[in-house]
Amino acid sequence: MKNLFKILFLSFIFLVNNAFAALELELTQGVDNAIPIAVSPFSGPSITDSEGDNITDTVGNDLKNSGRFRLAFADEFSFDSPEFEAWRAKKIEAVVTGQVKSIDGGKFSVTFKLFDVYNKKKLFEKEFKIKKEQARKLAHHISDIVYQQITGDRGVFSTKIAYVLVERKGYKAKRKTKYKLQIADSDGHNAHALLTSSFPLMSPSWSPDGKKLSYVSFEGHRAAIYIQDIATGKRKVLSKLPGINGAPA
Repeated sequence: MKNLFKILFLSFIFLVNNAFAALELELTQGVDNAIPIAVSPFSGPSITDSEGDNITDTVGNDLKNSGRFRLAFADEFSFDSPEFEAWRAKKIEAVVTGQVKSIDGGKFSVTFKLFDVYNKKKLFEKEFKIKKEQARKLAHHISDIVYQQITGDRGVFSTKIAYVLVERKGYKAKRKTKYKLQIADSDGHNAHALLTSSFPLMSPSWSPDGKKLSYVSFEGHRAAIYIQDIATGKRKVLSKLPGINGAPA
């Protein structure tokens, strides 16, 4: 049984000694024929989040990390009068640009446009009114729109990820271990713990509506499957029967 636990831990859990480690995913290869796209810095006030990223940064990172686009940042694309020929010469197929304005009540007006360079036309334009703390959420939404407009498929940048983080402190007999069930934005930002336990946690799986998580907990030194509500934190046991309770989906 110990060997089984060890294999499962290596498959699902990041082990960290003395401190939390940043979850970092490195993409080394994209799809063939990635679409060349430029993201021009949004003009006006720069709304930065707690990570120091603004809307332009987040949109660019989303599109690049999807693997479907070859990203080119640019600073000379006009918001109102795009120079299509100049961008065609650079073999850029689409351009995202935007404008940020301060409005009453400490809010911001954010307008973004998506241009088809080769056909010399505007594919999409929309204005949003947000608070500063909503900037990253809006950036992910813009990325979803761009992704769908160009590829025809729905984007997933506004979705969440779930994973288990392990903290180990001390050495040998005095070592203490904590397990955290974490949820975060699709790019790993805005992470927070949904559950902290001294017992192993593993195999988180989302409900179809995205409002609940199922997972395996070894509370009481016995595997059981739980379902937990994201908003309220309430949970219930789904299965604690003799035998294997694992891999909920």
